Amino acid sequence: MNEPLYDGRQARHRLRVVVVGCGLAGLSTAITLSASGHAVTILDAASSPTLREARTGAGIQVSPNMSRILVRWGLAKALDALGVQPQAAVLRRYVDGSVVGYSCWDAEAMTERYGAGYYHLHRADLHRILFDRAVSSTNVTLKLGARVASIDPDAPSVTLSSGDVLPADLIIGADGVHSL
Repeated sequence: MNEPLYDGRQARHRLRVVVVGCGLAGLSTAITLSASGHAVTILDAASSPTLREARTGAGIQVSPNMSRILVRWGLAKALDALGVQPQAAVLRRYVDGSVVGYSCWDAEAMTERYGAGYYHLHRADLHRILFDRAVSSTNVTLKLGARVASIDPDAPSVTLSSGDVLPADLIIGADGVHSL
């Protein structure tokens, strides 16, 4: 996985972006937008998003199209340290355990064929490396315990339950199925 990191291109017009949600989607969005120079504020209602993510799910599959992006973001070492690259997928018949299908997922072959590795990773570990990467950017501000009370699309802004109003050029909802 020797792909270059992000090429450094910057947006012509720096936007103020509010991302509602500090999960995998919100963090990935913040990383991408901040890398091109936009000012990103991530809002999350939880006081500690890592606790919520650690309890959500267990394993997650990181296919080559996603691992290629993680490498571009400079996360190759973390991915290799925390992930496991499976060698194969074996499908067995429930009744007697006999093999009915097999796919070789050799790490070198996978990388050669698709340009990046295939990993199994704990969801909390993926969240942690994305979280660390996002908040390490000088263009990202994180506000925890920030519950969104309303959104004004006419004068784009987010009003928090605390009464604080955050103006934005772009508001992205990445806070799941119960989103306002």
